[in-house]
Amino acid sequence: MVLTEDDIGLRYEITPPSWAEKHLETIERGDVRGSSFIFRPVVEEWDESNPDMPIRSIIEAELFEVSPVTTPAYPQSSVGIRSAEEIFKSRPHSEADADDQEEEQRAAALLDLNMRLRKLNT
Repeated sequence: MVLTEDDIGLRYEITPPSWAEKHLETIERGDVRGSSFIFRPVVEEWDESNPDMPIRSIIEAELFEVSPVTTPAYPQSSVGIRSAEEIFKSRPHSEADADDQEEEQRAAALLDLNMRLRKLNT
């Protein structure tokens, strides 16, 4: 699992095991469309400028679990499937280094999984 933070919030990427193919289909079909997470806030800030709707911002948290779910607690969350080709092509050329071989193996495994999933859907 790779966890990163972007402008929106937490982003995670996983390489699912072969037994998870049926679960990937539920994401492709749209049955599973959100993400859930369990965390403990370590540093948080509150904006109470609107007394009817205070806003809590989590600055730092201890993460215990993150996973795709059917009914997320936060409807703004999302989940999706990217192909190995998309992952490999989205990487800037300047980042090419000694990790390329490992990344190529991971991309090949994802591509293989994606192709097997497509065969299941036909």
